[in-house]
Amino acid sequence: STDLKEQFLYLAGRYREFSPVLLRLLILMFEKEEDERLLQEICSQLIKGGRTDREAFGWYELGVEKELRITRLYEYYMMSMDLTAECAISKKALMYFAWQSSMDYEHTAYLYGYLMRHKEEYEELVVQYRERMERFVADQILKEHMNKDLAYLYQELLTPSMLSGQLARCLTRLLFVHKITVEGGNISGVVVYRPDLYKVWRYPVVNGVAWAAIYSDRDTVMLEDTEGNRYVTGISWSKEKMMDPAPFLDTVSVYVSAEKQSEPEFDKYLWDRSRKHSELSADVVER
Repeated sequence: STDLKEQFLYLAGRYREFSPVLLRLLILMFEKEEDERLLQEICSQLIKGGRTDREAFGWYELGVEKELRITRLYEYYMMSMDLTAECAISKKALMYFAWQSSMDYEHTAYLYGYLMRHKEEYEELVVQYRERMERFVADQILKEHMNKDLAYLYQELLTPSMLSGQLARCLTRLLFVHKITVEGGNISGVVVYRPDLYKVWRYPVVNGVAWAAIYSDRDTVMLEDTEGNRYVTGISWSKEKMMDPAPFLDTVSVYVSAEKQSEPEFDKYLWDRSRKHSELSADVVER
């Protein structure tokens, strides 16, 4: 009855903790009658339970569409989004995050990356976001964070005027980061041997992925298991280059030189690159 429903909504609103039983009852009632007040309580219960799974996303998405006023609804909407599925972000959420954001860097990068990939559609919002996005990019470079969305933002937003000596030094590594995806096995790390410098670097594998700096085709990539055994063959893996270093090399090299702090891998890359260009120029002259 209507009276029973009203009493139930009143009690649900006063319940301070997450209750699986209460959530299930609310969902059953909503399936019979799509009442926004029920949706409000469903989203509130999911947030109280810290739910960020796919089922919860569907409810948060509906709550955002209905513009429900629930604390941290938009944050949970983003945090429950599958970042590997390239989901569309509601314009309402884009407008909300133009004024505030307290998300982790991965979801923030996805948000900003989505906006920049659709910048022609959201020109005014890009203007509102730009200063914050540029600060975010600089901060993530200093922390040497990398993923697909960050790589896109670095490439899209970073300008020479934003660089400093410290940023440039971090970029000497980030520009050459590759995504290493390992299939199967108890692999815990990716080991890169750089023969020209007689150096070995180890990068952790998390959820089958490592972010490893690879400067040249001469670098040897090995997989390391939890017992310390290393494999060059026998385990399937792939690599994906994250950034195109070329647009940044001249500016970065100027800052690194001015700082008078050696970055051996980067210096060796520049030396190999200049030697290759010299050989190509000599070949053209001979022709």
